[in-house]
Amino acid sequence: MNLKKIIIIVILVATAISVTVGLYLYNKPHKDILGSSADIVVTDDQIFKAFETNETNAIKKYVTGDPIIQVSGQIAEITKNTDSTTTVIFQNKSKYNGNVSCTIIKSESEKLRNKKVGENTCLKGQCSGMQELIDKEIIFLRCVFVK
Repeated sequence: MNLKKIIIIVILVATAISVTVGLYLYNKPHKDILGSSADIVVTDDQIFKAFETNETNAIKKYVTGDPIIQVSGQIAEITKNTDSTTTVIFQNKSKYNGNVSCTIIKSESEKLRNKKVGENTCLKGQCSGMQELIDKEIIFLRCVFVK
């Protein structure tokens, strides 16, 4: 075999492996947050302080491996999003400037009718990290209410 054929075969095999892994990861099901217990339990102030003081360690603890995190706090705002989901923003009572934002899954949105600004509540979901646009914000996705 000449060198060109070997290179072509190696490229084809690498491409096939890459496509297979990519399809597997794309089609990998999400964790069942509603039916699972929390891996980590924190308050909104605790997780915000963790990201504010050492973001690298906070990412390792709260983001890497997609743990299910139960977070509790006082509701500061309830916002309806354009994709029919709802976001609950917890009131930040710590010295740090920012908030914790939890996007509720659609099937849980009905439970928001009983929730009011200023009320304490508890949610569980997956943390995707901290973003800094205007204020710092810890983002939780696919959140459900804890009974």
